[in-house]
Amino acid sequence: MKTTKKGISFLLIALLLIGLFTACGGEAERGGDSTPEPTAEPTEAPTPTPASTSPLDDGPLAGIDRDVVMIEVEGRPVLWEEIFYEIMNTRLGLEFGYGQIDDWDAIFEVQTAFEGEVSYNEYVILRAIEETLSRRALEAFLYDLGETIDENYSEVLREEIMMHFGFTDVEQYLDLLRGHYLTENVFAYVDATMNLRDAAMAIMFDDGEAGVAQEDIDAFIENADVLRAKHILIRFENGNEDATEQAEALYAELAALSGNAQLTRFQEMLDLYGEDPGMIGNPDGYLFLPGVMVEEFTEGTLALELNEIGPPVASLFGYHIILRLPVDAEPGDLVMVPGGGQPAPLWVLAAGPAFDRMLEERRAELQYEVTPLLAEIVPSEIFARVDGE
Repeated sequence: MKTTKKGISFLLIALLLIGLFTACGGEAERGGDSTPEPTAEPTEAPTPTPASTSPLDDGPLAGIDRDVVMIEVEGRPVLWEEIFYEIMNTRLGLEFGYGQIDDWDAIFEVQTAFEGEVSYNEYVILRAIEETLSRRALEAFLYDLGETIDENYSEVLREEIMMHFGFTDVEQYLDLLRGHYLTENVFAYVDATMNLRDAAMAIMFDDGEAGVAQEDIDAFIENADVLRAKHILIRFENGNEDATEQAEALYAELAALSGNAQLTRFQEMLDLYGEDPGMIGNPDGYLFLPGVMVEEFTEGTLALELNEIGPPVASLFGYHIILRLPVDAEPGDLVMVPGGGQPAPLWVLAAGPAFDRMLEERRAELQYEVTPLLAEIVPSEIFARVDGE
């Protein structure tokens, strides 16, 4: 089975609109060879048509021929044009996140992606290698699942880009890529691998919640600080001048109890005095990620032990008497997520980190070798050449 083009990547459209190399390779965010046969091997880029094979043949990239081999992955070449793309991408990501970098030999003190101290120059090369290997791992992973890149991917992508920008001539498309130091080959390859992730996840988790292991769900709950809580809300509004007194009195009564008696009385008070209508639709409590609720509610919940009731916490909505509950969630339980979007099933949220773990395992299996030429590349010298052009 082959992956087919189902619409141009929104990210690549946006990148082209604002200057392509924007915040895609730096610590601030976190996120082919020229003549492949895309359906034969999992690590091959889509094949462009002969007329658009080499839009950069009119000159080398920063003084280096674009088809020079820089890395060999599983015995297959990675060319300079792809590494150059990643170097430029990482530069813009760094400058987007940290501003102009004047000394590329200085230690990049806040980076956490690599062990030990690395300079900005070293970081750029290491990141370029890692991003390249991640793409190869995605292809290899998908190939393991019986999928490959559609051999017509490059042509379909070109048509969609031309339609999106209103181009009437192929040369306009090639000029756009040339202005970003891209060949059609690399551009189509990067877009294809972005879509490969969605395709791979669709295959891996085709069985829905049954496709995500409980250990991955448990890991997501812990790492993402998934929370469950109920609260008795006493609002400030409607002229309730006694809100403070009422909230303190309710808590004082609860504090005098313990165990099941305390939990039972809490529920009785919630039913009698609680002014949050959302509790009706969430009888087992809100299941949510940090960033969903008002800050005071989230911090109040995090400050409690499981099955503990905290003193009244004030927010702009009123006083919250919070009961933190064990998550004890089923894979299909809906989790409230930041941004105001629809709640997402827990298994869906856990699937992303689960896939990343499996992909990292596949990435670790890749055998690769960096050529001596890449080891000698100094990114700041490349930038100086490009800026001077």
